[in-house]
Amino acid sequence: MMKTRLLIIAGLLLMSFQLKARHANAIFQTENGAPMIVFLDGNRINKHPSEVVRLNKIYPGKHYVRIEVIGKRFNREISRRIHLRRDFKTKFLINSFGRRRNLDMVKVYEKPLPYYVEVSRRNQNRRHYKYKDYRGVNYELVNINRLMQGLKQRRFDDERVYLTKSALSRRSLYADDLLRILNHLTFESNKVEVADFAYSRVVDKENFYIVYDAFRFQSSIRQLQKNNYDDTWF
Repeated sequence: MMKTRLLIIAGLLLMSFQLKARHANAIFQTENGAPMIVFLDGNRINKHPSEVVRLNKIYPGKHYVRIEVIGKRFNREISRRIHLRRDFKTKFLINSFGRRRNLDMVKVYEKPLPYYVEVSRRNQNRRHYKYKDYRGVNYELVNINRLMQGLKQRRFDDERVYLTKSALSRRSLYADDLLRILNHLTFESNKVEVADFAYSRVVDKENFYIVYDAFRFQSSIRQLQKNNYDDTWF
């Protein structure tokens, strides 16, 4: 009887550990748009060659990756040992150099995985929503009116960018509020920087498309989509 109880307790502890297990994401992309096939730890990832390959919910730590880039005349390969950080999305760029077009793989960035939402059923007022990231830190909504007032008092774009990032470092916001912030910025590059920074903090990501109204150039929108729309919402 005692052994049975111990086995049940051990099983429950193991299930609890598995539910709390952390993971990592990875993205592989070719610089010139050439199709490729990615092998991770000896396993083929994508069935059909593609210029972008995304890996979601994989174990963090060390991995062995082999990439075969499909060419018109012949294929080229590159192999590397990579390290994926827990709770982070890591992007790698595969480019070619030299007369022989040798391959190289460069780490482009590491970004924290997006936040998930924890909503109290008892209180459906948006002012009382709280949000947690994967480290268990609470994120409340930013005081948008106070932030907008601060933006109006700043004369230069760099000051507005710094203020916005500081305000959102531990806060979340809605897509329409992000649009209001971007409309107070002058330079397109600063708008892209702030929108890219704030994307993981946007609560209603299904409405993120309204943020595009703040941009003049289609290239800015494509850059945002490339950096963020490969996320998987957990």
